[in-house]
Amino acid sequence: MFGSMLRSWFIVCCFSLVTLIASADCFQTVELTPVQPLVKFENSVRYEITYWQTLDGKKFQVFPNRADKEKDYDLILAAVVRYYIEVEYQAKGHYLDEAEVQPTTAQEILHQVSIDFLSAAWGKGNQQELGFFLRQNSNSLKLNKLVAYLDYIGEKGEGVSGIDIDPILFQFGATPERADEVSIICVKTSND
Repeated sequence: MFGSMLRSWFIVCCFSLVTLIASADCFQTVELTPVQPLVKFENSVRYEITYWQTLDGKKFQVFPNRADKEKDYDLILAAVVRYYIEVEYQAKGHYLDEAEVQPTTAQEILHQVSIDFLSAAWGKGNQQELGFFLRQNSNSLKLNKLVAYLDYIGEKGEGVSGIDIDPILFQFGATPERADEVSIICVKTSND
């Protein structure tokens, strides 16, 4: 009888420890830190992504595995897009009437940077470098695009509206301890 109680107590303790370890991997907030854009990535910004949790009023970094991040990818992507809009648009006085995030493909991204819009097409060498990056990292990338409908008053008091289609290249870190990174390519497609 005592042996079965001890075994039950041990199982409960082990289960509690596993639950505590599993819950430590979950995150409550996502933080982005600007880092140098990848070489030959024209008109782009890049951020390192870290995951944080607050426990007993103390904030600490956690390292969720890829499966957990994939499960919460929509939340992570929303945080990335919100930060990007605040820094790259709103802080510069460029306000959006509407914004939406859509999935995209490597082919669409390569096509988009090869065409002259209001943003100039990338040079051939840089397009090839982007293609190499997309192929080489295809297993660690998630590809989306931000479609931003602009509507604001310009520096000279003129009304500005247009559409930007900004590819988002989210790259999962190779290990949970290696930070995820996201590159966003700024492409101004039209201006009314």
